[in-house]
Amino acid sequence: MKSSENKKKKSPIEILIGKETVFQLYGGIIIEGTFGGEFGNFYVVSSAKITGTKHICRTQYCLIRKDRISHLHLKGEVSEIEEGR
Repeated sequence: MKSSENKKKKSPIEILIGKETVFQLYGGIIIEGTFGGEFGNFYVVSSAKITGTKHICRTQYCLIRKDRISHLHLKGEVSEIEEGR
């Protein structure tokens, strides 16, 4: 039996651990930071930047309730959409 067959396949959440991740919450708040995993009903984010409609907060540690997340993804490149497309 190969060693790769012995290894348990990682879940999508396990794959995100240690990676720069972006969370969009219901209501539009954006949280960016290093994903640290799960703790009960929360996701843990470190070195977080929280962007609301009027304010930006930077903090070393943030817990996000799982039921408040609209979607999440790895941090990527952002560009404007060209007109006429």
